[in-house]
Amino acid sequence: MLCRKDRRKLILIVTTLALICGVVTLSADIRGLWVMAWDLKTPEQIDRMVEFALANNITQIFAHTRYRADALYTPNRIFDTYENPEPRSYILNDDLFDPLAYLIDTAARSNIEIHAWVTVFVVTPKTLDYLSPQHLYYTREEWITEDFRGYRMPYDSYEGAYLDPGIPAVHDYLINVFLDIATNYQIAGIQLDYIRYPDSQYGYNPLAVECYRQSGYEANDFHRWKSDQISRFVRRFYAEIKYQNPDLLVSAAVISNLERAERKYYQNWTDWLDEGIIDYAYLMSYSISDDIVQNELHKVKKWRDRVIVGLRTWTEDHRPYSPDLVSSKISLSNQLGFPGIALFSYSGVKMNNNHQLRSTLAGKSSGAVSRPNNFIFGYVTDHDNTPLQGIPVFLNGNSDIIYTDPNGFFFFSNLKPGNYTLKSEKGIRVLFSSTISIADNPGVQAFKYDLHFTPEDVIE
Repeated sequence: MLCRKDRRKLILIVTTLALICGVVTLSADIRGLWVMAWDLKTPEQIDRMVEFALANNITQIFAHTRYRADALYTPNRIFDTYENPEPRSYILNDDLFDPLAYLIDTAARSNIEIHAWVTVFVVTPKTLDYLSPQHLYYTREEWITEDFRGYRMPYDSYEGAYLDPGIPAVHDYLINVFLDIATNYQIAGIQLDYIRYPDSQYGYNPLAVECYRQSGYEANDFHRWKSDQISRFVRRFYAEIKYQNPDLLVSAAVISNLERAERKYYQNWTDWLDEGIIDYAYLMSYSISDDIVQNELHKVKKWRDRVIVGLRTWTEDHRPYSPDLVSSKISLSNQLGFPGIALFSYSGVKMNNNHQLRSTLAGKSSGAVSRPNNFIFGYVTDHDNTPLQGIPVFLNGNSDIIYTDPNGFFFFSNLKPGNYTLKSEKGIRVLFSSTISIADNPGVQAFKYDLHFTPEDVIE
């Protein structure tokens, strides 16, 4: 570490600096199954579901772990490193039963991967009748998003009330909840769902609008700013999760129509793949029409090595949805070279009485591609641990510069092996400088720096 002692009054705490190596891979034959909370209420339900998965060549189970800001698991189960006040889900009847722990233990005797499927910004069901007073909707009502007229989002609209993604404290809260799950359970991955705005009319919570006004974006750039709030959450989530466990797969359930995803929901998920901040996108291609599904797949073919095709299995208007309709779409996916499929959902399969899909799922998909990444990230805070926004952080001189976000976060990714100099400065004043060596290793290598400045070092 190189410091100018006569110039800095910096208290530098590299609280966690680590080199973590791991290889991110999926099996060559990816067959996912989403399992909703109502099918995880008892050991007997889980036993039957795992038996179905084994009988039908399922390789991944995405288990509802966070439904609506609630826990279908035990918060701080072993370690309490990360604050997690979320109440037990109202869906569960047995106060002592831990569905996620039981599922992991049950599936351990097979090769099925268990992924924690978490809803992100939507936090209520369409009724408040079952929510406890400790629920986030009541304890942090100031975080609920609002429309452009200043009306708070109703809980009985859309999928439920949403948190506003433009509030930095919301990001802190959610990151802690998800890291708590990753720390306390032997899962294969975490999948982000509802990682988006409810639609374009929302995002006007006063706390979020104030962040926008202080962000430096142009006055007419609110659309881009909103998109960036979703992306910066994904970026930070990826960095923290991979730093903790590089083998943990990070995925997102994403809108299949690209234009709608970007313009209505501010979900630029193809950018996430390009940047490497998710391992896989699970495309929610839920149309019953082969032609529509085929069109959606053609439009995302560029990213097909990291896109898993999500297909519907549920009935609608009491009309059966046969395995043949699923099979034809699996064939489309295979023909276009996608590495796998996922079925939404297990409850849909049950409703259609399609309990034997072995022949439908027997065809082999093309192999998935590993996603290696080398990255450096961290936070800049003041002496009171208050995040500092807009602090310049340089990598290798001025060749790459990032300004810390509202959470004080910075992130440099997709770094090639070699030596790097990480530096924070203002004018001729060097606040921090350190040399980092990245080895030529496969998988993920992550370095984390937490930088704490004294009041004299904070640049107004």
